[in-house]
Amino acid sequence: ILAARLENSAFVEVLGASSLPVDSIISGLLAELVAQVAERRDLECYETECTAMGAPCCRFVLGISGRLANVPQWVEDGLRHEEVIRRLGAQVPHESTLPAPSVG
Repeated sequence: ILAARLENSAFVEVLGASSLPVDSIISGLLAELVAQVAERRDLECYETECTAMGAPCCRFVLGISGRLANVPQWVEDGLRHEEVIRRLGAQVPHESTLPAPSVG
């Protein structure tokens, strides 16, 4: 399990408040980037917390497909990032902070 955080998301700035995460493009880019580096095609990434939902930053979890199958439901149920990680049976990993893409 890998974790990442993003502060000052351009997507949140554009889309505003939401009841669900709004950085799905970032999730897809992270999954593809790590898949290319790791030479694996079976990776998924989900946003577990989002500033659009009132969180202090956007947080992501990345792992092997299938292992993260319950993550979307857990996020919809309102579980915090740390609880998602715990339910996946992993220790809370060190998070890499992603530079925020600029708008305009």
